[in-house]
Amino acid sequence: MLTDYIATNFNDGHNYLTNGYYWTPADYASGAIRNYENETETRIVGWYQGDLDMGGSSTLMPVEQKNAGQLGLYDMSGNVWEWCFTVNGSN
Repeated sequence: MLTDYIATNFNDGHNYLTNGYYWTPADYASGAIRNYENETETRIVGWYQGDLDMGGSSTLMPVEQKNAGQLGLYDMSGNVWEWCFTVNGSN
């Protein structure tokens, strides 16, 4: 089961699956605009389903193909569904 894999492989004191408290500020610092109000700015840092850059496909794109955000992090928005650990049991 995936949750067993995560518990085993991300609980070694060196690696962990981040939670929303850490991920959300890093995502917002990426330069992506909340609710995609400025689509041009958002597409500079992230891939999205139906993106013209992707030819409308749902294929995963190679990492570091868009610009890094303000924190120097790549791929914080778009491309794949972001995973975060949550303590409240929600998906």
